[in-house]
Amino acid sequence: MPHELDRLFRPQRVAVVGAGPNDPTRMGTRTLHDLVTSGWPGEIYPVSSRHETLYGLPVWRSLRELPAAPDVVIARTPSAGIDALVDDAVAAGARFLVVLASGFAETGDAGREAQAALLARARRGSLRIVGPQSIGLVHAAARLPLSLSQIMERFALREGPVALLAQSGAMSISLAVRGQQELGLEIGLVATFGNAADVTPIEALDWLADEPGIRVIGLYLEGLND
Repeated sequence: MPHELDRLFRPQRVAVVGAGPNDPTRMGTRTLHDLVTSGWPGEIYPVSSRHETLYGLPVWRSLRELPAAPDVVIARTPSAGIDALVDDAVAAGARFLVVLASGFAETGDAGREAQAALLARARRGSLRIVGPQSIGLVHAAARLPLSLSQIMERFALREGPVALLAQSGAMSISLAVRGQQELGLEIGLVATFGNAADVTPIEALDWLADEPGIRVIGLYLEGLND
């Protein structure tokens, strides 16, 4: 039986909300560039109200207008726009939403309440949340650079037996890049979970147990609820 996270780590369709040209000075603008230039074989749906085409792809004004349900939606939408983003992702039939936004459980009681409300909203539509505060993932065996960071400026998309699961985006980039460049580690997968409000590193660990080619798994955790 397929694992639920297959559609996160091996998606067939990805929607990039807030898509635009790569701008090294702005977080999250490299995502579409990396997907297009990586050779990833899936369908890419850029979503933006500012462009008609990007990298030769048609741009959709809303998730609700997409021609097919995306497996993963990745977005740099700020916390103030997350409720609408979740509703649009649910309406589009998305299975996973990668949320970069901060201002949730990491900020205290009010943030924890906001995070609980976010999860309740998503679960009404069977949408799984990666994050908040997740910068996404990189999976070389799937040719998938699905990150809201600039990691692909320094990290080579090469298959390898090492996987890194981390809550901290900054630490995941540092460990992955230094491990690959300075220690010669063959890192084939990097995934970040931020607050791990829904999808957790432990769930990903379970998925990795049956992933061909992965023999070593590194974890960088800030807490465990399981």
